[in-house]
Amino acid sequence: MHKEIPPISLDLLLSNLPGMAYRCRIDSDWTMEFASAGAAELTGYRADDLIGNRKCSYAHLIHPEDRQRIWEEIQQSLANQRTIQVTYRIITAAKEQKWVWEQAKPVLDEDGGLVALEGFITDVTATKKAEEKILESEDRFRNAASVVTDAVWEWDIASDQIWWNEGMQTLLGLSSLPLKPDSKFWYGHVHPDDRNRIRQERIRSIQGGEGFWRSEYRLKRADGPYAHVVDKALITRDKNGAAIRMVGGTIDLSKMKKQEEETRRQLSAQHEIVDLLRHIAASNLDLPTIIDLVAKRAQTLTGATGSAVALFDKDAIIYCAGSGCASEQIGLRLGIAHSLAGVAIRRGEQVYCEDAGADERVDREACHKINARSMVIAPLRTGNEIIGILKVLSDRTHAFSVQDRSNLHVVVELLGAIIQRHAALEQLKASEAQYRLLFNNNPQPMWVYDDATLRILAVNHAAIQKYGYSQEEFLGMRMDALFVEADDALTIETSMRTAQRNNQPPVRSQHKKKDGNIIDVELSSDNITFDQSPALLVLASDVTERLRAERGLAQASEKLHHLAFYDPLTHLPNRLLLLDRLQHALSSNASDKTFGALLYLDLDNFKAINDTFGHEAGDMLVQQVALRLGACLEKGTTVARLSADEFAILLEKTDRHLAEMAKLAKSAAERILASISGPYHIAGHDYYSTGCIGITLFSNPQDKPGDLLKQADLAMHEAKEAGRNTLRFFDQEMQAAAFARSELEAQIRHALQEEQFHLYYQAQLDWHGRVTGAEALVRWRHPQRGVVLPGEFIPLAEDTGMILQLGHTILKRACKQLAEWSARAESAQLDIAVNISARQFQHASFVDQVMDVLAQSGANPGKLRLELTESMLVENIDDTIEKMNRLREFGVRFSLDDFGTGYSSLLYLKRMPIEYLKIDQSFVRDILNDPNDAAIVRTIISLGKSLNLGIIAEGVELEAQRKYLEHYGCSLYQGYLFSHPLPPDEFEAFLLSRHHRDGPA
Repeated sequence: MHKEIPPISLDLLLSNLPGMAYRCRIDSDWTMEFASAGAAELTGYRADDLIGNRKCSYAHLIHPEDRQRIWEEIQQSLANQRTIQVTYRIITAAKEQKWVWEQAKPVLDEDGGLVALEGFITDVTATKKAEEKILESEDRFRNAASVVTDAVWEWDIASDQIWWNEGMQTLLGLSSLPLKPDSKFWYGHVHPDDRNRIRQERIRSIQGGEGFWRSEYRLKRADGPYAHVVDKALITRDKNGAAIRMVGGTIDLSKMKKQEEETRRQLSAQHEIVDLLRHIAASNLDLPTIIDLVAKRAQTLTGATGSAVALFDKDAIIYCAGSGCASEQIGLRLGIAHSLAGVAIRRGEQVYCEDAGADERVDREACHKINARSMVIAPLRTGNEIIGILKVLSDRTHAFSVQDRSNLHVVVELLGAIIQRHAALEQLKASEAQYRLLFNNNPQPMWVYDDATLRILAVNHAAIQKYGYSQEEFLGMRMDALFVEADDALTIETSMRTAQRNNQPPVRSQHKKKDGNIIDVELSSDNITFDQSPALLVLASDVTERLRAERGLAQASEKLHHLAFYDPLTHLPNRLLLLDRLQHALSSNASDKTFGALLYLDLDNFKAINDTFGHEAGDMLVQQVALRLGACLEKGTTVARLSADEFAILLEKTDRHLAEMAKLAKSAAERILASISGPYHIAGHDYYSTGCIGITLFSNPQDKPGDLLKQADLAMHEAKEAGRNTLRFFDQEMQAAAFARSELEAQIRHALQEEQFHLYYQAQLDWHGRVTGAEALVRWRHPQRGVVLPGEFIPLAEDTGMILQLGHTILKRACKQLAEWSARAESAQLDIAVNISARQFQHASFVDQVMDVLAQSGANPGKLRLELTESMLVENIDDTIEKMNRLREFGVRFSLDDFGTGYSSLLYLKRMPIEYLKIDQSFVRDILNDPNDAAIVRTIISLGKSLNLGIIAEGVELEAQRKYLEHYGCSLYQGYLFSHPLPPDEFEAFLLSRHHRDGPA
């Protein structure tokens, strides 16, 4: 036989539950009638301590910020006949905060009336914290991604859902259109030639167990060509190793690729020029071949679709060589009177046509035939004479860069010199007399010297004119006498022979003239026979001005670099250079496992010196501070100027221990504060300045330079709040608080735009229980968080000034409500109390705004009661009284809110047109238990009576509290005993029920 299993007792079952079962009465304290043994572990109080004990009731354990929300959610569940399920916080006996989940059902009497709640409460703190961490991580990722300029994405592999940030919209040129959230959309934008490769790479990474995926490919932009991008992503896997998510970033490499292509193009152009020099310098090439070669190379060098060389023939030019689309023009004779070639020839300089379709200087019909949409025409010279042109064409508009035109200039200079040299050499070969004529008339310096002795055998007029020596002096010296360093002559000669033999460019050197001046020259040579002996013919080109221009460009580039990376006033590094050095420091410190520090200095009262002595004095102060910073810090420390009176100091590779790094950074900051606090002699006065310093430490290479700068800036502002001439270290909590405040500020602004703020009304009743009015209370109906109470957003609205817009909105809605209620019998007698903030009341146009709102709404001014706090009365009392009197004359009435919590002068109180004192709920709450609170309440009531003022008690939750207040003469009551704050429709229903019950007032 089976042994019978005994029944499980209810006590045993309840004692083993992971939480507390309970039954409680429906009163303001949720007084416990039953609590299981789990109460001790859940709350820290024994069940016996909670049962029947109103001083230690469960309601007192609920977190103050959650009480109102919990009550409203329970009321809503009961009204909708749903099981009550709520999550909230409690404060345990050990003052610890726990998150709990509660499920309860109502207990009804025979008449269907609610008498109690029965339910179960359990600890969900661990689950809640895990959820918060997940939400915090996701929020941080979303917030970071929203401010990143590059594309960031997250792919849920199982659902094929992809989230993109705005950077991807920008990258794809779809800034105004939403992106489809799936991989098909993304693959559709990948270049067809890359699509299959990328798909296979992703599959291999996902299936291969890798944790990272990287690839380069091309993406189609909606507003232009394909973008070159690199994608990098982390792969998240479940416990079985299966890939579940990829998070990555897409970086646009198009600019970098374009720069690389431009660099390759420039290197190729340089190679082309060198190769062209080698070919056209060869002695065995005839002139037509050289010209044809130059035409072809000009096209390759500039990326043109065609090029041509044309030479003068009277008043026209004849195309003698061409390539590409210009090859059709060979042999063509064109006039130059009204053409772009004529412009280049008349000006003696390059002419650039960016768009042939819009340029009246070109023959558009001829350009259309050869599909030429842009062109460059360069005059071709021999010496000072223009003998023709070199032209390059493209089938694109704006096709030729500045570098293209510069390269083309080099080509025409070389071609002109070679044509001149070729003509001279050809004539030398034809006859000695003709040779000497050409030799002497060549515009470039030339001489002939003996191959064995280096003695100069002949010299032309251009050399005599350039160097200043007579012909006799030249013929009496050796070739090496022209060089600045005579020992270099043989080396240069060897180089010239090598260049000649290998068709290389001319050799560069320096020559000294007779007057001692030094010139830069490029030398080329050719073997000849002179007086039946071997000799060398040398052609010298003066490149002094060209090299000087190149050096000037280099200096200008260096100056531009200084302007880009240094502050022009102090010559300290600027923000851009600081961020670059900070990035380098992060990498360096990470590899050495050392800490660094960033200090943010702001001068105190800098505006005062500008306002007092002028901006020139402010500049002098900044310059002297910069000098002191450099003097008090170690050599090599980066000191940067960030703005008018803000500096940053970067301490790199300082220490391997955080504590020591903090000590060193603090010491440096103290030296700085001491250094800058000494007197400055400015504008004939001794001026004293102090500063505040924020410090952040770093060692993590994942940190961003901009984030570190923000951290140091936050710490600096913390130092300013603590007082002048001080320093503070950055704290993560400071960053979190600043971020949360910024996020809440943005949400409030959005809520104002979207009209998410609504008015709730809490009834105010007299001795007889009749509703005489209501207090308008603002609630924020947040789309995600639900109803948000004022304590979370009013202080920030005050600080940011948004309280002005919010207060005006509240006033308009309250007055509109007054006008609507005045038309109904059950609500015609009601007034509405509206809380007014100090900032709103102190606004210069506040009185006019109130009058305008009343006039526009049609509300009775006598039914509007403005509630002011005691703190508002302390500042500028005369202005306050004057504004109150103006509004009182108009009919508006006043109450003094939260009376007893601040400071009020009875003298001023007598002068103000106040009708009611409002006892703060902090005194009412413990009026039955705390003798001090009771005494304060009696005093306030007595004071009100003596000043002939009405008394309103807020926070009345118990009938005993109401009776106590009534006994001592309180005239009006407000609190949960009568009604919670209700939306307009629910308040009107409540009002109607009271009207039917009590009859009209």
